[in-house]
Amino acid sequence: MAVKNKVEKPKNKGGAGDGTFYDKASKTWGFRAVRNGKDFRRKGFYTKTEAKQARIDFVSEIQTNTKEDNMAQSINDENTKITLEEVYEHYVKYGSYEKRDATLTKQGSLWKNHIKPAFGERPIASISSGELKNFLIQLYYQGSEFNKFKVSYAYGYVEGFLKFFYLLWGYARRMQWISRDTYCVMCEDKGTKLDMPAKTKEDEDEEEIVTYTKDEIKMMIYRIKETNLYTAFLIGYYLGVRISECFGLRWSDIDWDKHTITIQRQMLMQSPHRVLCPCKTTTAKRIIDIPMPLYVHLQSYKKQQEENKAHYGTSYRNTEVVKIRMKKGQDDDLVGGDFINRQRNGQILTPDSMKSWGKKIKDELSIHFKYHNLRHTHASFLAATNCPIPKLMERMGHKKIETTSKYYFGKNEIADERLKEGLKLLEIQ
Repeated sequence: MAVKNKVEKPKNKGGAGDGTFYDKASKTWGFRAVRNGKDFRRKGFYTKTEAKQARIDFVSEIQTNTKEDNMAQSINDENTKITLEEVYEHYVKYGSYEKRDATLTKQGSLWKNHIKPAFGERPIASISSGELKNFLIQLYYQGSEFNKFKVSYAYGYVEGFLKFFYLLWGYARRMQWISRDTYCVMCEDKGTKLDMPAKTKEDEDEEEIVTYTKDEIKMMIYRIKETNLYTAFLIGYYLGVRISECFGLRWSDIDWDKHTITIQRQMLMQSPHRVLCPCKTTTAKRIIDIPMPLYVHLQSYKKQQEENKAHYGTSYRNTEVVKIRMKKGQDDDLVGGDFINRQRNGQILTPDSMKSWGKKIKDELSIHFKYHNLRHTHASFLAATNCPIPKLMERMGHKKIETTSKYYFGKNEIADERLKEGLKLLEIQ
């Protein structure tokens, strides 16, 4: 007896976001794709996987049979060999008159330093959206050959590449150097078009500014004081560093005479290794002042760590291996580094060590805890004291002044106190 295929029920009612959809009437899966400007839909597939594969085959057929398409494309074999560099040079010479000088300067920089070395000599029709997506991912997460992969690029900067690619492929289509189908696959089709990499958690956290009151900070300090993560909490509050920067700190980063600490690396997890790599941006590498309460605590904590090491002797667990990847090609082993954040028995602490505390503090103190919010609180308090924007920008390691400016418009208790003091000046004696 034949077994009837069971229809895979969708987990959501809407489209899947990859060009597939679930049809309630027929209780089957389907796909949609754009061809020559027309929206094609096919359904009748028992599973989403079948619909997705059928869609891939359909799009592949479009690309393969473009020349045989009955609709006029005005494209011949010679035209399809035009390189991306030829497209760019033609655009600059004939198609850029309406662009502002600043825009052309930026586009010229993107082209010369990044795009030309990677894709300039390639026929534009041979460059896939997947290749360009990998290119954007590398820029956002690792940097490029141009900066020797020392730092990654900001999300907004990488968005400039995406817009420029859309412009070049659109220009090539208008000049009829690529087919309508090739353009749709790159720029319009939901399942294949070029898009941005997913934002990192830190970038998402930077967008939403959430701060804590002093009373909330006191409550959390009291709760976490006797744990291994107390020092990491104080570093976040008093220095305003990112969590990856905090756990990348080493005792050698502190200048005890000048009361400063150098932020010059971050600790990330690149499975299966813990890795020390450059800061998020060039401006994130910085030297900042250590407030006196933290300075005193760090002195005491360093002494306690040395006593712990002597107490545990050969059982002290500072023998972990951390990869050092501070520059391209580097993959050195650091065994038992002088990390500030360690447990009493010497075991290294990492950004993951903080994860469980979000739920504990929520359950016990009714405070929604995220380590990054300590950074927001630090910056907001300093902004409320009228700290000059350039100084706060430098301390926080921001790349754009707009990011720093947000903290001057937020509401917090320090700002409220300053307002009340100002209102008193209006009183007529």
